[in-house]
Amino acid sequence: MLNFATQRSPSNSNDPEYVRQLLRPAVIKEDVKLMQQRRRVSLILRSPAFRQELEKIVASQMRNGELSANVLALKQLLDIFTPHTKLGSSAFSKGATLPVIPINDLASGHSPYSKPERLLRCKLAATYRLIDIFGWSSGVISHISARIFKDSDAYLFNPRGLLFNEIAASSLVKVDLAGTVIDEGRSGLGIDKQGWMLHATIYEALPNVRCIIQLSTPATIAVSCMNAGLLPISQEAMMLGKVATYDPSSTVRSDENEESSSTAAERRKARAAEESEAIKACLTDGGTEPRLVLIKKYGILALGRSVEEAWMIAYLTTTACESQVGSPDPPFI
Repeated sequence: MLNFATQRSPSNSNDPEYVRQLLRPAVIKEDVKLMQQRRRVSLILRSPAFRQELEKIVASQMRNGELSANVLALKQLLDIFTPHTKLGSSAFSKGATLPVIPINDLASGHSPYSKPERLLRCKLAATYRLIDIFGWSSGVISHISARIFKDSDAYLFNPRGLLFNEIAASSLVKVDLAGTVIDEGRSGLGIDKQGWMLHATIYEALPNVRCIIQLSTPATIAVSCMNAGLLPISQEAMMLGKVATYDPSSTVRSDENEESSSTAAERRKARAAEESEAIKACLTDGGTEPRLVLIKKYGILALGRSVEEAWMIAYLTTTACESQVGSPDPPFI
C-alpha cells in the first residue's frame, strides 16, 4: 500500500482510482499480482513459438536415445498442449491416434479471405471431418465442393493428396468453373480435375446449387448398381424427393469411330463435352431440380443450396442406401 502511495502524487488524492487502490486490502492486492503473473506464464505456455521449440527439443532428445526424466516430463507437457484423438472409422485412419489438426487455422487478423469465404471454408472443412468420422471417406473419388458466392465463378475444392481428416480451412483450393486454380491454399497441391469437371457441370446446369457432396461408400455404390435404384422403402428415402440417375457408360464411344487425324486431346475434349451434355440432360429431365444424383457404379451426389442442406441430403441418402442393402450398422447423428 505504501509503495503504491509513493507512486501517486498527493495532488491526485481526489482521484477515485487512487482512493480505491488505497482502500483495497493487502490480501486482494497480492491476489491480483499473482493473477497477472499467471496470465503471463499462461501466454508463454500457449504460444505457438514455445510449443514448436518444445517439440524440437523432445524430438532431438528422442532421436539421440536420451530419455531422461527431464525429457519425459517435457514429453508429457507436449502431450498436454497437443491434443490427440482417435480419428474416424475410415480405412486409412481406423483406430489411429494422431494429433488433432485444427479446422479453423485461418488467422483472423491477416487472412486474405473475406468473412463469408472464411466462414464457408470452415464449414466445408468441418464437413470433410464429419465424412471421415462417419466412415464415408474410404473411396478415393469422394469430393466435397462449394460455390463461394451465388453469382461468382469461384469454388472451393479439396486438394489432391490429403486425407479427409487432414483438410483444414486454409488447405482448400479455390478454382473457377474450368478447373483453373485461383488460390492453391496452404497445401500447395492441385486438384483432381476429372472429379472437379463433374461438379462444374452441375454448378453450370443448376445455378441454385451451392454445395455438392460426392460419396462412394459400399452401400451407395451397391444401390447405384441396381436397376431399380433407390427404393422408397425407408423414411429417409421418401424424404429425398426426385432422384436423378446418370450412367457414365452411356457416353463411352469407341475409338474406331474417331477420325484418325484427331489427336488424343481432341478426343478427350469431345468426350468431356458429351459427358457434360448427358449430365445436364439427366438433371433437367422432368422440370424439377433434383437434390440427389445416382451415378451408376460410382455412388451418389448430394446437392444443396447450402453446406448444411447438402450434408443432410448426404446423410439421408447414405442411411436409406444402408437400409436398402441391409447394413447392420447405419450411422446415427
